[in-house]
Amino acid sequence: MKKEDVLFNSESGYDHKNILNRSTIKIEEEVLDQIDKGVTYEWLKKTLEEKKIPLFVYKTQITLHGIFPEFDTIRTFGYQNIFQNKNKSIGIKYSAIDGEKRKRIATKLKYLGFRYSVKSTDHYYGIFKEIDKDTFEKVKAEMFALYNKVDTSLFSGTRQLYVAQGYGTKYLVLEIRINLIPEEDVDRFCLNMGITEEFIKAEELKRKKAENLRQAEYDAEKIKRDQGKKDEKDLHAAELIQLENYPFHERTTETGIYLKIQFDHNDKLVFMKIKTYYPTKRSKKPRVTRETFKTLDEALNRELSTREWSDSILSSPLRNVYAI
Repeated sequence: MKKEDVLFNSESGYDHKNILNRSTIKIEEEVLDQIDKGVTYEWLKKTLEEKKIPLFVYKTQITLHGIFPEFDTIRTFGYQNIFQNKNKSIGIKYSAIDGEKRKRIATKLKYLGFRYSVKSTDHYYGIFKEIDKDTFEKVKAEMFALYNKVDTSLFSGTRQLYVAQGYGTKYLVLEIRINLIPEEDVDRFCLNMGITEEFIKAEELKRKKAENLRQAEYDAEKIKRDQGKKDEKDLHAAELIQLENYPFHERTTETGIYLKIQFDHNDKLVFMKIKTYYPTKRSKKPRVTRETFKTLDEALNRELSTREWSDSILSSPLRNVYAI
């Protein structure tokens, strides 16, 4: 999906870029090992404050300023989420921090229609609504109201409302990217979005009713189709009795000519005639050709060509067929 026009955008919680490494404090390998396994913002802040290691929050990474002598020779590229910047500071991907919090938020944002996308280099919550020239203003107003509920003061990250296009269709997209969020603000963020326990219960009830309705419609349709298939078998009862005079095989790989009873896409009973054969004496695998007929008489009396459009290698045994 290609982003075309950004309507609204805001960022929060980011520091100004530091070109120089601002510290000579040694960053212990144990700290980096723990971070690489996944930590919370609270753990990171507390640990670094105790060790007096400066921390800077940027749009794409967190940076620790200090010295890690062994990084160049021993652990270069050794960390999945940790790398060294040009100024020798340590960069940390956001995938190593607050991952569990973001998952908890995702379980609640889904009730508003957000999808949670997680990749090795990025993560975000997004709502995608199809638009055209007639619906744009209405959808824009709805999405902007939701955009305004995103309290960027509670987290470090971005919110963005933009127009995108994919496969010839235009969408209005609301995207939220939460990089860091204090534990105390997780619930507050969701409440500001209107996701209360009462709201969740109401949405769950709606989903349950919709699911029950779909199941009831499916069950009714299945009963209708089963009855239709029974009627089809009754209509072809004489032919089915006649077919029982031929040897039945639950499974076979032998070459020959067979008939199989099945239903087509309209649930009409048809007779499939199947021919398996070796094209030449040197052929290692048999080939198979198939054709369906509306009546048993047609199937029994029609010769099959070995050059039908359905001619192919017999890759698996034939099942539930009659040898004729």
